[in-house]
Amino acid sequence: MTIHLNPEQERVIGQAIQAGVIREPDDVVDVGLETIRQRLEAWLASRTAMDAEQWSQELHAWIHGHSAATPLLSDEAISRDSIYGTRGLQNGCSSGHEHPVTPFAATSPALPFSRTSAQYPPREE
Repeated sequence: MTIHLNPEQERVIGQAIQAGVIREPDDVVDVGLETIRQRLEAWLASRTAMDAEQWSQELHAWIHGHSAATPLLSDEAISRDSIYGTRGLQNGCSSGHEHPVTPFAATSPALPFSRTSAQYPPREE
């Protein structure tokens, strides 16, 4: 088999040989195949279905891997107003404040899953 390398690839292989990462150019194939093998094994392991016991063990390990000393957020920190502010509120909301009606897509860049401004009626100023 003949493998054609571009100048950049040849330069990197030369640097790897000088640094002692590999001994000769043919080692590149072995290193590349080992890398591919490791990625394939990781991909296959992530695709393998877990039984209920293994899933439960991994869930508990994940749960216990988080610090119990993390302070809880205050009610204010998780309130709707602190998260969203006035975005999306109608006039006369439950807070008693008057908020302009502003469609989300009219004030934000278009996202592939959001409505476009053409789907909303024109804004009244």
